[in-house]
Amino acid sequence: MKNRMKVIAITFAILLASANAPAQTAGVSLKPILKPGQEARYSLNGSVDTQITAAGVNGISGAEHRELNATLLLRAGVPAPPSVSKNGSQTAETTVVGTGLPYSKESYGVDVGGPSKDVIYYEAAIEAFDVRLTVNGIETPSNVKSAVGQKIAFALDSTGHIIKCAVPVEALREGLAELLFSMLGWAPAAPLEVGQTWGNSAGNDLLSYGYISAAALSDVPKSAQTAYTFSALNGSRAVVEGAITLRQEGASMVEIPAAQIKVNLMASGNGTTRIEYDVATNRMASALSESLVKGRVVNIPPTREGEKMQPREGALVETAKFSIKLMQ
Repeated sequence: MKNRMKVIAITFAILLASANAPAQTAGVSLKPILKPGQEARYSLNGSVDTQITAAGVNGISGAEHRELNATLLLRAGVPAPPSVSKNGSQTAETTVVGTGLPYSKESYGVDVGGPSKDVIYYEAAIEAFDVRLTVNGIETPSNVKSAVGQKIAFALDSTGHIIKCAVPVEALREGLAELLFSMLGWAPAAPLEVGQTWGNSAGNDLLSYGYISAAALSDVPKSAQTAYTFSALNGSRAVVEGAITLRQEGASMVEIPAAQIKVNLMASGNGTTRIEYDVATNRMASALSESLVKGRVVNIPPTREGEKMQPREGALVETAKFSIKLMQ
């Protein structure tokens, strides 16, 4: 009798383990940004320092610091703006337009290939917004206070891509919209398992780099590749880490305020990113990206016929840090 009970107990344990196995290996979803009906307040911060050190007696030198700090109240599942027609164009629109208060224009499309019910509308109320720019020791006053109290409105299709949006021009110009929208493109739509890896490159949504960042804060145009790893699941907290590769393809003529002249630029670099996502509440808890780019700037002044060219050069170093943190 005891042996029979032991066999039954072992069999039950095996069946129970088999039943639990799919749940353990089914993976977890790191999307959406928020579920309809949810709201969350986030602090968004970014800073980029550019230092140019002169090479030679007549070299190029300068220093620049850009900083962005904002607080947004993000809501999901808000009503569609009155200007949206459910029978509208089937062309996806990812370009942000809109200036001042109120918006002079709003651009809305309809989910391509999908019914309108798959579109989720979001709004991010700008509660605080400050931008600082210092070039060669001189600070330039920001003109973004008028954006406080306004909203960044956007809609996502069933795949999580931006298909409609309206953004105050100040939030677009200074990189706030980019930093907000960088919350969207880092994770694939399918559920993931711990240890799984994937790659991400610059996306189509607002020229996103594919990691938490805002290109508008940088004077160095570059491409980005990010290799992500789902590194841990601690209770309901998913941890994702990424290695960033940055490259400025070829020599480009760019205008860097710190250099005070237009220069040819060649640069490359790398960085890291770390994201913590709460799978229980379906929202990002925190994100941090840091990068370092090094390069060379050159300016060749015009010369008279027969004169030897005298290029001016400098070594460029750009350090960047972006963060997003859930406040409530």
